[in-house]
Amino acid sequence: MKKLSEYLITRETMLISPIHDEYGNLHSMVTEELTSYIVEKSPRMILKDSCCYNGSTFAGRKDSTIAVTGYQSKIPICISEIQRIFFFPLESPKNEMCHWVSHYHVDRVEAGGPEQSLIIFCNKIGIHVPYSKGIVFGNLSRTAQFRSLMLRRWGEE
Repeated sequence: MKKLSEYLITRETMLISPIHDEYGNLHSMVTEELTSYIVEKSPRMILKDSCCYNGSTFAGRKDSTIAVTGYQSKIPICISEIQRIFFFPLESPKNEMCHWVSHYHVDRVEAGGPEQSLIIFCNKIGIHVPYSKGIVFGNLSRTAQFRSLMLRRWGEE
């Protein structure tokens, strides 16, 4: 698998998962529609870099989501309003082991065992994550609501 030192989220990015290398350093496994990469940055840093690249800070995007939705935890983030890229966390973003999922790519969520679920993406790739179906589906639904509110503000709904 190809290793990258830098990565910016695009429309093709489906999932960003935390992993540790053989020395215990936190990196990310980035899953795209057609390939995957190991990125030598934490998921949080990839999100921060991507928000900055798209004209805002991660903190600014977070504050905006709170103002629009009133959500106080597991806050979805609009990475790019121009490209309509929305990601949601599967747990508190303060936790370095937080997975981030692209709302656009999720087809469905299935139970994958106790405290596990299977996220099926639109390209039919399925990825197991260590969170219950209820948690994943709840975060997906909150992101759908946030996305709908933003599209309405942008005059698209």
